[in-house]
Amino acid sequence: MGKMFWGAVLGAAVALTVYKLHERGAFDSVYDEADKLVDKTKRRAGEAWQYTQEEAAHLAEKAREKAEYYERIAKENANRFADKIEETGETVAGMIREKAATSKG
Repeated sequence: MGKMFWGAVLGAAVALTVYKLHERGAFDSVYDEADKLVDKTKRRAGEAWQYTQEEAAHLAEKAREKAEYYERIAKENANRFADKIEETGETVAGMIREKAATSKG
């Protein structure tokens, strides 16, 4: 029981000492430093968020440019392929006409 009594007395003494130090402003510098740290953290978090948004926009723009590039290339290749098919078809049609003309006559 004596240990409990002395523990309570010691706890009360520590609490009173901390309270008196707080009244005198002994912890003001700690509060000020904590406020500065919180402000700095908020500012850096905001900067990181802004950087992330800018980077995401940049990557989206790059992806859009690549998609447009490949779409253009695909259209060009499709047009070239269609032209080749058309040329080949005309050549084959011409050959058939020639055969038909030579076999009739």
